[in-house]
Amino acid sequence: MTELESLLDELGFHQYYCLFEDNDIDLTLVADLSLDELKEIGIASLGHRKKLYARFQTLAAPDPVTDQDASANDTADAGIEAERRNVTTVFADLNDYTALSRDLDTEDMHDVLSCFYESLNEIVVRMGGTIDGHRGDCVIAVFGAPVSYGNDTERALRAASEMHRAMDEISHRFGRELTIHVGAAVGNVLFSRRGYGHRKDVDFTLTGDTVNLASRLADRADRRETLIDHLIYRSLSHKIVCDTPLSLEVKGYDVPILAHRYIGFRETTEVKPLVGRDREMAVMRGALSGCAERGTGETIYVRGDAGLGKTHLLQATRFAADEAGFETHTAQFLDFGSGNTHDPIEKLVKSMCGLRDRARQSAIMVTVSKLVEAEVLTQVTAIFAVQMLGGKLDRDMSLMLSAMSDDARTENYRETLRQLLRHFSAHRPQLILVEDIHWADPDALPMVDLLIEESKINPILLLITSRMEGMVMEVTLAPIDSSARVRCMTLEALTESEALALAQKTLRVTEELIEECVQKAQGNPLFLVQMLAHATDSNGRLPSSIQSLIQARFDRLALIDKKILQAAAIFGQRFAMAAVTRIADISVYDEKPLVEAALIKPTDDGYLFAHALIREAILQTILRNDFRALHKAAARWYATQDRRLYAQHLAAAMDPEAAEAFLEVAQDARERFQREEALRLADAGLSCAPDIQAKGALLRVKADALRDAGQNDASIECFRSARDCAQTPLEICQSEIGIASAMRILDRIDDAYSVLDHAQDIAEKAGLIAELSTIHYLRGSLHFPRGDLEGCEAEHTTSLSYARRADLPRRQALALSGLGDAAYAQGRMFSAHEVIEKCLALCHEHDLADVESANLFMLATAKIYMNETETALDYALRSADLAAQLGMHRPEIVSRLTAGWILTSMARFEDARFEIQSGLDLATKIGALRFEPFLEETNARIAFYEGKGTEAAAIAENALRKLRDLGAETFIGPWVMSTVGLTTPDATRRKTVLAEAEALLAKGCVGHNYFRFYRNAMQASLNAGEHDEAARFADALEAYANEEPTPWSDFHIARTRAMLDVACGRADGETLKEITRRAVDAALFNSVPAITGPGSVSVPSDIM
Repeated sequence: MTELESLLDELGFHQYYCLFEDNDIDLTLVADLSLDELKEIGIASLGHRKKLYARFQTLAAPDPVTDQDASANDTADAGIEAERRNVTTVFADLNDYTALSRDLDTEDMHDVLSCFYESLNEIVVRMGGTIDGHRGDCVIAVFGAPVSYGNDTERALRAASEMHRAMDEISHRFGRELTIHVGAAVGNVLFSRRGYGHRKDVDFTLTGDTVNLASRLADRADRRETLIDHLIYRSLSHKIVCDTPLSLEVKGYDVPILAHRYIGFRETTEVKPLVGRDREMAVMRGALSGCAERGTGETIYVRGDAGLGKTHLLQATRFAADEAGFETHTAQFLDFGSGNTHDPIEKLVKSMCGLRDRARQSAIMVTVSKLVEAEVLTQVTAIFAVQMLGGKLDRDMSLMLSAMSDDARTENYRETLRQLLRHFSAHRPQLILVEDIHWADPDALPMVDLLIEESKINPILLLITSRMEGMVMEVTLAPIDSSARVRCMTLEALTESEALALAQKTLRVTEELIEECVQKAQGNPLFLVQMLAHATDSNGRLPSSIQSLIQARFDRLALIDKKILQAAAIFGQRFAMAAVTRIADISVYDEKPLVEAALIKPTDDGYLFAHALIREAILQTILRNDFRALHKAAARWYATQDRRLYAQHLAAAMDPEAAEAFLEVAQDARERFQREEALRLADAGLSCAPDIQAKGALLRVKADALRDAGQNDASIECFRSARDCAQTPLEICQSEIGIASAMRILDRIDDAYSVLDHAQDIAEKAGLIAELSTIHYLRGSLHFPRGDLEGCEAEHTTSLSYARRADLPRRQALALSGLGDAAYAQGRMFSAHEVIEKCLALCHEHDLADVESANLFMLATAKIYMNETETALDYALRSADLAAQLGMHRPEIVSRLTAGWILTSMARFEDARFEIQSGLDLATKIGALRFEPFLEETNARIAFYEGKGTEAAAIAENALRKLRDLGAETFIGPWVMSTVGLTTPDATRRKTVLAEAEALLAKGCVGHNYFRFYRNAMQASLNAGEHDEAARFADALEAYANEEPTPWSDFHIARTRAMLDVACGRADGETLKEITRRAVDAALFNSVPAITGPGSVSVPSDIM
């Protein structure tokens, strides 16, 4: 195979080799061939001639070896070809290139880029463009050089659409989403057939503002998006769809640039005013009416130079056809796109059948089946109809097709089109538009001939367009004013008056500009419209500033400017020049050259890279060792200013101290209750290959943050990993304590006891005083819900002792809070109040906001029993807000629970319900199931007081079931049981559940159970008219609170006895008035005496 034969085979034009061979043309001569000479040797297709010409021109460069031997003085010889050309430049950037480079192995990244380049390069070449180069993650293509096809901008946008679709296939291949963002701009450039320096004989170069603008638009485009400049939009606005225009501040331009997000090509083209074509439109209307009247049609072959309005004329004819009742279908031949010869014909068939591109297989088969049933198609032609419509053949069809000869297939293909044309035109006259026949492959022309023949005998008006030099059909064309069935219409240039009329209808511009553009356009409508569309307020001149690519500009900088840019890139998109000069080791520097070059721009607090891609490009120029050294220098700069940035730069420098630096800032973040930040920083430190000790410490910080975030299971696993890294008793003990603290939140009480026992053994042997204080505190907290009140008090007392020995204010405050819990659990509310106040004073003294948050609700709870209801509510809500701000979930839950109790006692039921629901949502989020029965108990009482008895009873029973499942009877059992007794309508159920609760109280429970049980039991008995029981419960509450009576218990005892006295006739209304006043003074509005029937008590009318 000769070199020329190989080249033609590579281009897909091997069928033309014999033409070159017959004319004695080998590879050494092809670069000298013109378009006309290619036609002369027998290549009829204009599209093929232009593709071959463009490829042959790339062979015209001199031999690199020969040129290298030439004198260096020859570099500026006159033989260098250069010209100004109007081109469309496309930049297609791979998204997330930096992240991909980090995530993928070098070879994998190479495979991705190779596939990326190959796929996009193929699209560009197929669409008639030229690859200008590759820049890292970017493919740069130019349309219109070295050869123009006349519709270069349209081809560029179609190429952009193909590129986006190709990325979907590449993504599927590599199993990850890979996308591009594209920029495109059109304009005049200096095109040189030689490169620069040692590449002068290999590359070609483009110089001009268009290249820069396309790059900038790509920078500003989002993923899967194509941004085009306003000139492209104006020239193709009748063909393309775009989003709302964007006004962009672009580097290098004095005014904002107007850009558009390109969506795609219109299915129907926007109508523009048709001027100067009255005679042609009269012919078209006559052809339409004749076709409809006769029942037979004709063919009109419309010829004209590019821009004279062939497509516009067809568009106007289409609208006239719609008015006349025609169906219109279009087949357009392209010099680019998927290279199936029959694509335009198949699109025509799809249009006639009412199907769109990529129709579903089921829709295609249904359509074909209907045509077979209607006897339009035979079983054989149905096979070809399925193929034309883009469907897949079934097994029987495939077998039949495989058995056919090539001649039979060709004839059946033609017969299928013939049957469809006759069928659809019999129902309604057809207008068929075949555009740009000059691009058609010779193999497609017989099908066009068939269309012509069918138009003569069926009601089909066939319009074919072609350029003047693109006559590829062997058909006799009659003059347009003849009566023949195949006529030729040649479009001429507009007259000056017609051009002026078109200009005035196109845009509102000055008369001077119109006249200038009309003269330059010389009657070509497209040229005129485009010149007017591209006109600006400055007499139509396009911007004259020229900017080159980032890398090219960088290469031309002085060495000192390069060093500054590289150092700046280390800091990020925004930087301070003082920091940059420090790490670049440059003491004196004037940044004016970089500002003037539009590489950086000043801001209020420093400088900013003009675009993010500039920084990325510069980073890629830095050698690995230099990269690390610069980051190490940046870390030293931040060492005393920002420890987080200090750690990040150490990590980028791969410095072994990075993990310790992240540990420091992660611990600081957690202490400031920034748990998300603590998690991020801990993970960053763990990614820095820390030593075993630092790894354990980072894991413990991460585990603490996970626990604070309510991710307790994950926290336990993280603490266990930290324990595996532990090198000292202290590290083991700290990990065990962390595990136990998370288990406590999850109500894994027995597991937590076991872990604490092991931790205590380690701490005692190693003399870890602080850890012993924590261990005893946690164990005391575990005793509390179990009802081991003496153990609870003893453990917290021990914890306080260790904390004081170690002089640890936080641990002292925690121990005091535990002692407050113990006093509360024993029903000694005044003692609890006193201890909690000491705890909070210590918190205030040492700024222990988190401990304060965890104990404010306890002060609120204690004040409930002081009958300081409104003060208690204030403390509860403050506690909830503080806990929410600090992200402390458990204290927030209990605070909202406490607020709910208080609001219920104040008869503010809606507010109470909000607080309880907030607590329930949070408990569900962190998996703290122990709180749910507590919270639902309050919901039950709210419903009961609102008169929703059935709902209240159901909620209370559900809460009781949950606490039984949790084994929390000693913690809140009697309380919830009393609510069941209060809400149930079943007398037997009431007596049974109250008896069960009393039995639990006799065994010993947390103190609040006694107060709440007797209060609810007294009310339940009063409601049932069981006066003796109500009196017994009042006596029992008095006995329980005897050691430390509370105003709350005294009030409820007095209330019950007063209501009994009135009900039994032992007192009058004055007694109830006194009780009511006490209730109002304490804001206990839900406890105002009430009665609904004989023998029961009601509130006197003059009380409230």
